[in-house]
Amino acid sequence: MATITLSSRPRVYELPSYSLTGDLLGYLRCGLQYRYTRIGKMPSRAPVQLWFGNFIHGALDEGFRVYDQERRSGKSIDDSIAAINVDSVILAIESRLEAQGLLAWEPWLKTLGYARARVGLTDLAKVLFPLIHLSEVRLTGARELKPLPASLAFREAERYEMVGVIDVVTDIELSRPEVVGNPIVALVQQCLGQVPNHFEVIIDYKGSRRPALPTGAPKPKHPSLWDQYEWQVLTYADLRGRQPDSHPVKAGLILYVNELLPLATDLGDWRNEVKAGTTDIVASDADLRAWQGTCRGQREKAAAILDAAVGKDSAAAMAASKELLPSPVPWDLRLRRALRIVPVDEPKTGKSRIPDALQSFDEVVEWIETCRGKEFHGKTIMASWDRNCTDPSTCTACDARTWCPDFPSETAPRLPAYKSPSTSSS
Repeated sequence: MATITLSSRPRVYELPSYSLTGDLLGYLRCGLQYRYTRIGKMPSRAPVQLWFGNFIHGALDEGFRVYDQERRSGKSIDDSIAAINVDSVILAIESRLEAQGLLAWEPWLKTLGYARARVGLTDLAKVLFPLIHLSEVRLTGARELKPLPASLAFREAERYEMVGVIDVVTDIELSRPEVVGNPIVALVQQCLGQVPNHFEVIIDYKGSRRPALPTGAPKPKHPSLWDQYEWQVLTYADLRGRQPDSHPVKAGLILYVNELLPLATDLGDWRNEVKAGTTDIVASDADLRAWQGTCRGQREKAAAILDAAVGKDSAAAMAASKELLPSPVPWDLRLRRALRIVPVDEPKTGKSRIPDALQSFDEVVEWIETCRGKEFHGKTIMASWDRNCTDPSTCTACDARTWCPDFPSETAPRLPAYKSPSTSSS
C-alpha cells in the first residue's frame, strides 16, 4: 500500500513589531533608557518631552479639525482659520492630556507649550492647513529580519513589522488656487526642482529646535539627529507610497516646532552654529544678538506673571504665554528654520534615497535584537544594552542617570577647587 507523507504545519510565532519613533528612534537616543522605559515600561518621573510633544501634536490636530469643518461648510480659508478659538483649543488639549495622566511638570513648560501652540494655530495654520489632505495616517509594513548567531537567538522570526504614524499628508496639486503662492510649496519646489503637477509631501512634527549639521565621520551606532530624522521621513515615504490611495510621494518634511518661536537660548545656539558653520539657515550675528535681547525681555515679563501665580495655574500660563509674542525673528526666516525638506529622490541624479534609509533602520533592529538576545541568555541589563547617548538633554531627563555608569556627573564628581592665598593675591 502506498504511503503519503504529510508535512507538518510550521510553528506559529508572533511577528516582532517595531515602531519608528518609540522603538527605533528611542533606541538611537539611548539604548539603556529605551530598555527601561519602552521594554521595561518604567514610567518617567517627569516626562517633559512626552507632554510637550503630545500637547503640540494635539493642538495642531484639533486646530485642523476645526478648520476642516469650517471649510466643508463653505467658508473661505481666511474665515476658517479665524474660526479657530486658540485659547479653547489649548485648554481642551491640556484637559485631555491631564485625563491621561500627562502633566506639564513646571509652569514655564506649560507657558512655552501654550505660546508655541498659539503660533502654530495662527501663523503656521495659514500656510499649512490649506495643504493638508490627511492627518494621523497609520502605516505598516514588513521587513526581513536578519537571523542572530545561535548564541544570541531567542525567538523564531524571519521578518519584523515596521509601524508608524504620519502626522500630516499634504495633497499638492499645483493648479489649485490655494497652492499658488503658498510659501511651503515654494520651498519644496525650490528644493526639488522639477515636480509633477500632483504629488504628496509627508510632514512630521518635532517638538525641538533644528539640529546642527553633522560634522566629521559618522560613528557606529551614533548617527546624528539630522540623519535619524531623515531616515524616518524617507521610511514614512516608502510606506505611504505603498498605500492604494496615495499619490507620488516626492518629499518628507520635518517641522521643528520650536523654531516657530525661538527663545534666547535657542538663538544663542543658532549663533554658535553660524560661527561654526554647522547650520544651513543663517542670519547675521548682529541680528541674532538683538533678537536675543528682545526675547530675554519677553521672558522676564512672562516669568513675573508666573511668579505671582499660585501653583500651576493654567490662566497664569495663558497670560504669560502671550508675553512671549510676537517673536522678534521675521516670520519667513522662522518658517525656513522650522521646515526641513528631505527629497525622496536625489535632485541631480533621480536616484531613490529610500533604500539607504530602510537599510539603516534594518541595522537598528538588528542592534536591538542583539541586545535582547544578550539579556535573554543571562547577561545583566547593563552588560546587554548599549549606552549610545550623544545628546546631553537625554541624560538630563533620564531617571536612570543615577546608576548609569556612563553619566559623567555621577561617575566622576568634581570636588571644589582650592586656591591658595598666594595664588589669589597674585
